[in-house]
Amino acid sequence: LAAPGADAKGVVAALDFLTASNRKSFGDEVPEFDSGAMNASGKRVVVIGGGDTAMEEAQFLTRFAKKVYVIHRRDSFRASKIMADRTLNHPKIEVIWNTEVTEIVGDGKVVTGLKLRGLVDKKESELSVQGMFVAIGHKPNTDLFKGLLDMNETGYLVTKPGSTYTNIPGVFAAGDVADHVYRQAVTAAGTGCMAAIDCERWLEDQGN
Repeated sequence: LAAPGADAKGVVAALDFLTASNRKSFGDEVPEFDSGAMNASGKRVVVIGGGDTAMEEAQFLTRFAKKVYVIHRRDSFRASKIMADRTLNHPKIEVIWNTEVTEIVGDGKVVTGLKLRGLVDKKESELSVQGMFVAIGHKPNTDLFKGLLDMNETGYLVTKPGSTYTNIPGVFAAGDVADHVYRQAVTAAGTGCMAAIDCERWLEDQGN
């Protein structure tokens, strides 16, 4: 998020927060995020984004937060209909459409509010919140493979169905660079194992 104050305590990447929360629920030891973000109990928080990750995050936060705002730059969500409907119909969630965050306000330790600007009416306003969760998409680190390996429109490497084979023989893709759906440590490890097996079989076929 390119806004002043985006590195403040209380600003968390939504997917990282969900992953840590899920691991915690299974009793795993995970590093704590900044207290202003992790401790959302009884607070007013905001989620930035309009996809499934943003919807899941907003719904999850309603378990703890007093109020959850969802700020989106457009007038409709990109999320699946079922996820969008759950968000729109939740009594603790308020959606702020056609709006962008221009500045994150804080006291140097935690987030205390946001400065907003309407993209249609150009009006500026302020919103008092104590935590902000960013869910505005993820870009895989695959730029070095452009023009070499097949990838989709957002940069995720494309593999042959049910395998880790790419369009170049002997090159295999595993983990988040080829997974735009789950992006979890356990699924990355699983595809890593698949890639190792695919590579071993490919080398055997080469006679090595």
